[in-house]
Amino acid sequence: MADEVKLDDNQVTATAPAEVAAPKKRGPRAKKVDAATAESSPAPSAGKGRKRKETSAEAKTASQPKRAARKNAARKNDDKRTAAQSQVHDEIADLLQLEKENSRLRRELGDKLRAENAELRKRLGLS
Repeated sequence: MADEVKLDDNQVTATAPAEVAAPKKRGPRAKKVDAATAESSPAPSAGKGRKRKETSAEAKTASQPKRAARKNAARKNDDKRTAAQSQVHDEIADLLQLEKENSRLRRELGDKLRAENAELRKRLGLS
């Protein structure tokens, strides 16, 4: 065959297969427990594993301080927002007052300059 290519031993480099680490083995799976039996029998406290879930009465009493803390935090945030908003409103009011004062002063200055220009024209005899 004309398409065959002959390779010398010098041209071919053999690559050794890379060593593959053995996969880690896991321990046995935990057994599944029905919801009814889980509530009636508490989980063992000693040993590895998750903490047992609180019962509904315990959960309600435990969550009440959290709710109160959230409400207090919300109030503090609202107070900060209202304080910031009132500060912004005060700044805007100050800026508006300054704008009014600037326009009044510009009118007065314009009137003074017109009067001075009229007086200078009379002295020079231009009009």
